[in-house]
Amino acid sequence: AEKQVLPPVSGCQSTDPDQPGYTYAGLEDQEALDMVLWRTLLDGLANGIKSTLLSNAGGVGCLVQRGSVLALRAILLRHGPSFSTAQWKVILTETLVPAIQAAAESDGSQVISITSESPSISIVD
Repeated sequence: AEKQVLPPVSGCQSTDPDQPGYTYAGLEDQEALDMVLWRTLLDGLANGIKSTLLSNAGGVGCLVQRGSVLALRAILLRHGPSFSTAQWKVILTETLVPAIQAAAESDGSQVISITSESPSISIVD
């Protein structure tokens, strides 16, 4: 299992997020098992993205949302290539797209500026 993060469980389930082994439904057995650790992490960051908590420290607003986006971006850039097409499909449809949609729908603030259009540079205010 070189360069893979293995789940700390021996089984998986997709019905109860409060029970061990919670993963995405609809994946093959090994793919589902591989996503046990990732599901919890990605869901937590998705909750941060759609958080309505407002903050302003050091002139930077929405620290929870911004931090969650940056952490998620770093994780996906680093580990994204290890996900299969089926895993990407459930990550996008069950976690990322709903979180981004909920965040966009609940955000009433105006974008001040977009400093760079490059995906390798993440400076959005």
